[in-house]
Amino acid sequence: MNDKTNIENDAEALDINKSGANEDEPHKAEPHKTEPWEYLTQNLDMMSDVIPQSKAIGAKLTKLSKGRATGMLPYNEKLLSDKEKGIMASGAVVTLLDQTCGTAGMTAFSEAILPVTLDLRVDYMRPSRKGNPIRCEAHCYKSTKTIAFVRANVYDTEEGDEEADLIATVQSTFSYTKIQPK
Repeated sequence: MNDKTNIENDAEALDINKSGANEDEPHKAEPHKTEPWEYLTQNLDMMSDVIPQSKAIGAKLTKLSKGRATGMLPYNEKLLSDKEKGIMASGAVVTLLDQTCGTAGMTAFSEAILPVTLDLRVDYMRPSRKGNPIRCEAHCYKSTKTIAFVRANVYDTEEGDEEADLIATVQSTFSYTKIQPK
């Protein structure tokens, strides 16, 4: 399957102009009455499942608001780069970061769009702790008509944990294409 087909399939899955995620389960919000970020917030499970790589590793979006997204990657021994120390593989972590930052950028726009990663820089500060999930909190701090600039902080704790120590920072840029209704 080529990239264009993948993008078209993603567009269909994310198309907020449709009446439901599938024929059996209607969306919780009426698309024409909400901003895209509000619609996506009410359909977080669909958002997490639409990206095959994220679904495969168990990455989930947990919270959205205008220009912001939070994602979690549960600790999984199958995704470790160092089994003895329990360090999550950077490929799995970057998948979470890409999904979360791209979604934060999406929520900054007032229309349905699809992200394409232009740049994603991760500065690791320390390895994750054994047994802890990875949490990414992303914020779109600037957007133009088609580009979003997103920063994120990455922790190896659940949200609200008092022991939240930064393990990485992210700087990313995304290009966006409008989703055209069929």
